[in-house]
Amino acid sequence: MKLSTCCDAPVQGEDPICSKCKEHCDVYEEEKPTIEQVAWVFDKIATHMKEGGTFRYLIYDRMGFSGDAYTPLYSSGGMSITNMIHDYLEEK
Repeated sequence: MKLSTCCDAPVQGEDPICSKCKEHCDVYEEEKPTIEQVAWVFDKIATHMKEGGTFRYLIYDRMGFSGDAYTPLYSSGGMSITNMIHDYLEEK
């Protein structure tokens, strides 16, 4: 049985986010973000790559989100991105 990356609920198919979490989080709506929104995210990630920091520092301090953002941003790959940044900075 495959478990979701958001809450360890069983999932079907390739989608790692369970349907219950999708229902409660507007992040998973299928609307495409604007170029400006994506540019803002890239800017925050680029700054994080230059200066380093934890996943929580990225989402709470750099991006200004509250604690409610942790699970959806974690399950959409945020922790993986910060781990890759950390590994990159360690190898430099």
